[in-house]
Amino acid sequence: MAYTTRAEIEKKISEDTLIDLTDDNDTGSVNDNVMDQAIADADTEIDGYIAVVYSSVMPFSSTPRILQKYSTDISVKNLYEHRKKVTDWAEKAYDSAIAFLKLAGQSKTSIGLDIPRDSQVKTDDVEIRSNPRKLSYNVPKNTGRMTGFI
Repeated sequence: MAYTTRAEIEKKISEDTLIDLTDDNDTGSVNDNVMDQAIADADTEIDGYIAVVYSSVMPFSSTPRILQKYSTDISVKNLYEHRKKVTDWAEKAYDSAIAFLKLAGQSKTSIGLDIPRDSQVKTDDVEIRSNPRKLSYNVPKNTGRMTGFI
């Protein structure tokens, strides 16, 4: 089930704009294949961010409203990218969606669903440190040549 619909996208951009963004064959109508691909790509991107936390409850029985909003925003940007003319507002809406999804994927915000505690993934940062090592090699005195190397 897609997180957004054509109707939701039409609330953001007009039918004429949708035709301009999707009509690859000059038919004068919206190309449903381009629309469906923009939505599918948006949903795949969303899943990539949130699956680490919400995989135990995916696919969702109903779409959380916040995911519908962000899927719409990402889909709109995808449609503009299809024509390589992304507007500032589409870019800002996309950036906002990605910022939220990154936080949701780290359990720092919620998409509005309760998930079982035992299925949550702890996403604490990990820092790895090591002691510096001194590397040395033998250089016989007065020869100026290194030995032991191939």
